[in-house]
Amino acid sequence: MIDAYAHMGISRFGTLDEAIAFFDAKGIEKAVLSLGPQVPDYRAMFEATQKYPQRLRVIGIPFGDTKEKIHDFIQYQLDGGAQGIRMQPNETGAHPEILEQIGEKGRWIYATGPILDDTLAKTYLDWLNKYPESKIGAPHFLSPVPLPDGMTTVYALLEHPRFFAIFSRHGAMGSKEVYPHADYRPWIEQVAQYLSWDRICWGSEYPVFLWRNESPPLLFDWLRTLFPDIDEDTNAAFYQANAERIIFQDDAPEAQFIHMPEWVDAEFNRNRTIPMQPEFNLPSEIYSVLLSDYLQSKAFEQDRPIGDYIAGILENQYSKG
Repeated sequence: MIDAYAHMGISRFGTLDEAIAFFDAKGIEKAVLSLGPQVPDYRAMFEATQKYPQRLRVIGIPFGDTKEKIHDFIQYQLDGGAQGIRMQPNETGAHPEILEQIGEKGRWIYATGPILDDTLAKTYLDWLNKYPESKIGAPHFLSPVPLPDGMTTVYALLEHPRFFAIFSRHGAMGSKEVYPHADYRPWIEQVAQYLSWDRICWGSEYPVFLWRNESPPLLFDWLRTLFPDIDEDTNAAFYQANAERIIFQDDAPEAQFIHMPEWVDAEFNRNRTIPMQPEFNLPSEIYSVLLSDYLQSKAFEQDRPIGDYIAGILENQYSKG
């Protein structure tokens, strides 16, 4: 398999080595690793670009408390070998200059919510037309509500040959139904009509799926479970062949050595909590230990969710007491 959207970055998303351990254990040959919002773990990013240029592609983020710092941090990441930058709708609106930086390097935008409205869709469509070497990947591209009629620019963006959908965050994009989330079916059928299955990829969103207490098989079997009649070629394209052709057919960007300024670490808040489900927030220092131990546990080896592992720890602790 090829994972078109996973995360890394201490302390919320774990280390690069932990991500590699997950990929190795579950048969994921290649992956795109994105930093998460407000997690500028540039050390993990640069290690990934230099250590695994054939296996990994890395997506950076905007970060900094001024426009100048954000602009500089984007440039550091692109020069350091980032394939592209993850952009949220508010970031695109507030910092259009970032799109120029990405486009001038011929890199990717990983755009969340790129079709919220025609204005945002037009921004991305114009960008694709201006920078013919660049591409847009759209993670979390799932919804229980189909697109309404009349969104001309949105449909034009979907039909653009360098726009690609990534179905990730399978259990947390507004579905009101249990796995495999049958209320996504109309949306998926509509998206496939505009993009065809040749421009749709799979993303695990590791390790966030663990926060929802989901197990790996739920990710790997999801499309076939949702569409039992889907043919094997389409299923294989979704989980591997499309990402191989779209993302990995070209060489990774050249990775330069970057000396990062001190302000990045100074503004990096490493103490945010992790929103585990059911609803409770776990301190990052505890979660970091749990994630590391879980990935080496029998529970992970047996494809059991992290909740089972935590329950086992608690049961063992209280049985001793």
